[in-house]
Amino acid sequence: MLKRILGLVILSFILSAYDPPHFFLKGVVVDKITLRPIDSALISVREYSSQYSDSSGSFTIKQMGGGSDFEVLFEKKGYEPKFYNFSNRNYDSDSTTIKLQPTNTVFKPALSQNQLRFINTLIKIAFSLLNVFTLIFILINAEIRWQYIWIAGILFINLIFNLLYLDLNLISYEIIHAPFFLSGYWNNPYSVKIAVPIISIVFWILYYFRRNLIKEDVLVIRNETKSQG
Repeated sequence: MLKRILGLVILSFILSAYDPPHFFLKGVVVDKITLRPIDSALISVREYSSQYSDSSGSFTIKQMGGGSDFEVLFEKKGYEPKFYNFSNRNYDSDSTTIKLQPTNTVFKPALSQNQLRFINTLIKIAFSLLNVFTLIFILINAEIRWQYIWIAGILFINLIFNLLYLDLNLISYEIIHAPFFLSGYWNNPYSVKIAVPIISIVFWILYYFRRNLIKEDVLVIRNETKSQG
C-alpha cells in the first residue's frame, strides 16, 4: 500500500511539474490609432523580469522554460495596459505587433500585486492538499467503490480558470490538469489561477451525503477477503 501511495504521489508531481520548451517572441509596440511605434513601453514577463521597447518600438523576449504559461504585460503612461497570453503559440513569434490604446484615465488594477500573490499561493496550497488527502483516503479504504476511476479522475480532471488581475476578465480555462497546482504567482504574475478540484469535491459530497453510492458494505468486503484466504 505504501509503495502504491508513493508511486501515485511521484506520478502526480511529474505531471504537475512539467517544464515546457523555451519561448521566443519578437515584435513591435505601436499606437493603436496612429500605428506609430511606442518607445520605452514597459514589457513584463515575470515579476522581476522586464524590459523596454526601443526607439522603434521593437522588443525581443527569450524565456527558457519556467512554467506552462507565457504571459506578457505591456504598459506605457498614456495608454491602457495590454495583457497577452502566448501559451497556445497561436502567434507569429518572429513578428508580432502589439497595439496599445491611448487613454487619458489613470488605470488602477482590480488586485494589487500582494493580493494576487496571496490568492494564488493560498489556492495552490489548499487545493493541492485537498487532492492529496483525497487520493490517500481512497487508497487506504478498500470499501470505496470504483477506486481507480476516482483516482484517475483526481489525477487528470481539475478545472482551472485564469482571470486577468487587471479587471478579472476570463483569460482561459482548462479541464484536464494534474492534481497539484505547483505553478502559482511566480509563473502567473498577471492572472489569478482559480483551481477547482472537481472530482475531489464530488467525492466528499457523495461520501457525506450519499455514502451508500460510493461505499461497499464493510461486512461484505471482509467476507470476500476471508473466502479468498
